[in-house]
Amino acid sequence: MDIYNMNVASRQSFRKKIIHDRLKFYLTTNDHSRKRFADTVKTGLTSKHKFLLPQYFYDQKGSKLFEQISELPEYYLTRIETSILKAASDEIANICNEEILVELGSGNSRKTRIILDALLARHHSLQYLPIDVSYEMLKDSSEALLKKYQNLSITGVVAEYDKGMAAIKKGISSRKLVIFLGSSLGNFGPIEAKKFIRMIRNCMQEQDMFLIGLDMHKDSSILNAAYNDPRGVTARFNLNILTRINRELGGDFEPSKFEHRAFYNESEKRVEMHLVSNVEQQVNIATIGETVSFKEGETIHTENSYKFTAEQIESMSEDTFQIVKTWTDKKKWYNVILLAPIS
Repeated sequence: MDIYNMNVASRQSFRKKIIHDRLKFYLTTNDHSRKRFADTVKTGLTSKHKFLLPQYFYDQKGSKLFEQISELPEYYLTRIETSILKAASDEIANICNEEILVELGSGNSRKTRIILDALLARHHSLQYLPIDVSYEMLKDSSEALLKKYQNLSITGVVAEYDKGMAAIKKGISSRKLVIFLGSSLGNFGPIEAKKFIRMIRNCMQEQDMFLIGLDMHKDSSILNAAYNDPRGVTARFNLNILTRINRELGGDFEPSKFEHRAFYNESEKRVEMHLVSNVEQQVNIATIGETVSFKEGETIHTENSYKFTAEQIESMSEDTFQIVKTWTDKKKWYNVILLAPIS
């Protein structure tokens, strides 16, 4: 099973990198260059309402900071999703029983191991295909997994989710379990989330299954606390994107002149994260050839995290997936949902 069996036109947009017989990667040739980052930063910081995209939080330092966030008592999402997966993993494996696991955005693969344990208890071997934009993160997490699981082989796909999923569909016809954890779908607005779900369906075979984790609506005090920890880890995570712009794009941001702000927007049903300029200032970014002016109190909108209801989930997946089963915690704060494609 090899995604390099895709057609020639698609194959030309990837290059193959073999580390050893159990680990290889397919890397998109152009998508994840510094130019793409630069173009995104230029668009966002020259807009009337300044913004940056949350996918750029996750450089090496940002990824480590997010691991620290996931351990904070206020940040319930990782803890509850992990507990649900531990309780449901055997049932998930019994229903799915696939020998191929595809993951969108694997991170440190801590929760992935729960699914791998359950599937490997039923199979002599397993193929794991994580899709992520960061080669470094994929390589580090893959090598750690291969040390733990001797009967696992990994094909990492360094690409945006749509291109990665399309390549896997063209290259592998066997039944697959696709997982998308961490309520990452919440970073999309409602219209974009529905389009994303449809894209996933279009890149799946009829016999495949889709497992997704979603954070549910709850009291705003709980949400505000989760994104404003008193230790300031989330603030450092948010501010780190400015340091990344300085390092990779020749910026001269002074992060000390910005502060982290996160709040639950009741009307939009989402938690918003912003960076607030504490002073009137100008920032030069050499690579994009821009001097960006900030008024005192002006913000850069860095992330949205939408929260879901059962009705929204049904509406979002209608005509694309049917819900096979939903697992939740005692407080019903978080759902893990198994979906089957609708023909």
